[in-house]
Amino acid sequence: MERAGSGALKRSLAPHDVCVRIRAYFNDSPDAAVGDETLYEMIASALQSVYGVVGGAVPFELHSTQPGSPEGIIKVHKSDLQKLLVAAPFMTAFGESEQSCRLEVLGHSPDASSLGTEGAPAGET
Repeated sequence: MERAGSGALKRSLAPHDVCVRIRAYFNDSPDAAVGDETLYEMIASALQSVYGVVGGAVPFELHSTQPGSPEGIIKVHKSDLQKLLVAAPFMTAFGESEQSCRLEVLGHSPDASSLGTEGAPAGET
């Protein structure tokens, strides 16, 4: 694994990875853009809260984000997709202030272009 410019961990992808379109927002400002690092940390926190430190250690890559939007695309191994789909709705509070938030999976596909959005590569927004 290598660290991307945004602070998100990246790994090399294989043909059996799946792209997931995800929306992350804080309830007090649902349309506000969420930064790459915050999106990554929210997903990691959701996985860890449901599966624990070891079980929640699901490798994923923040593939692209929508500039000015709370949406992004992540890539995850297809065997870990179910864990992500289960964990996302459990993200209800984030950060030291426990700010009310939500993760919403909008779709998944083997190809990012079929998810209806072509964002900027992560770390470049």
